[in-house]
Amino acid sequence: MVNRIAIGGILCACALFGAAAQAAVPWHQVAFEPANPQPGQPFQLRLSGSMPDTCGVAYERTELSSSGLRVHLSRPGGLICGDAVTPYEIRIDVTAAVGNFEVSGHYPVHVSLSDQAGSRDIAFGLLNVVEAGRAQLPDAGFWVADASGRYPTGGSGVGFNIERQSDAIALIAYYYDPQGQPRWYFSAGTAGRNEYRGELLQITGGQQLFGLYRPPGDMSAFSRIDVGFTNRSHGEAWVSQALDTGILAEVQVQPVSLVRFGFRTETTAATLAGRWVLVDLGRESGSGTVVNLEAAPQLGPDHVRATDPRTQVTVDCSIVTEQRDQPPVSCALSIESSRAAVLNNNSFNELRSPDGNFRLIRLD
Repeated sequence: MVNRIAIGGILCACALFGAAAQAAVPWHQVAFEPANPQPGQPFQLRLSGSMPDTCGVAYERTELSSSGLRVHLSRPGGLICGDAVTPYEIRIDVTAAVGNFEVSGHYPVHVSLSDQAGSRDIAFGLLNVVEAGRAQLPDAGFWVADASGRYPTGGSGVGFNIERQSDAIALIAYYYDPQGQPRWYFSAGTAGRNEYRGELLQITGGQQLFGLYRPPGDMSAFSRIDVGFTNRSHGEAWVSQALDTGILAEVQVQPVSLVRFGFRTETTAATLAGRWVLVDLGRESGSGTVVNLEAAPQLGPDHVRATDPRTQVTVDCSIVTEQRDQPPVSCALSIESSRAAVLNNNSFNELRSPDGNFRLIRLD
């Protein structure tokens, strides 16, 4: 039943997009060079795709706001154009246009086009600004809508089953359409530093749960999906879909905040108790020490502490009281009463510093 609640009905928000029979993957692509710029590092934005004729497309300007980047394009009107579909590529020096990005994070990028038909979005991308050496990939499991996130509009029926092996990620979801027919959604590929980009495939006409086997009747590209992970248990997904198959079709984007579904009842000092291995990869040869953490008196409703008297290792962790089923947000690691590191890339079985040098890995 938990599986059904968590992933059943992914994209029941499909009504926000076009009808599945008409919708399509956007023709136009957004990329960045370098792919993951560091804070303050200059970078370029590259747009590519095709125009339905030989009249081409012109770049107008780039704007930065609290909602992200917006690139404005235009097409001339009243001209006689050839019928040939014409590829294009536009490179934009984003630093020259809007300045440096000094803060790490995921920035939505919308591309709009103005022509005789009006103004509309035709492409979407996700810019990932991240410090050198930092990587945050998700823990495998059920990921559901996060009501406390930046985009809490996904609803309780939206979710993914995420499987990860090293930097390979697969996103899977299953739901019944309004006619009671099963639909699968699937995307897989190699993740970036702390993001995943790919096409979301729709598979229809296949086997129903607990029914007799029958092969899928159709598999088609449904949309693009961009997922940015803020840590191993929180992220944001943007599903971008063209409303029809036309080259200049409007693209609608549905963002949703996601959180890994927690099966634990709550995070307490007792949760941290047990045998761990403390690893320090900052040393030339690295080192590993077994620590036996014991629950210490709780400092308050949003702090838990565990310590090992023998090795004098202590972790003092902050938690979000409304999300006690999630791993600690941040833990201060102290060795012999001296602060050694902040561990804020955490799961229930591993606490890790941003650069990955300090790690506490659970043994039992």
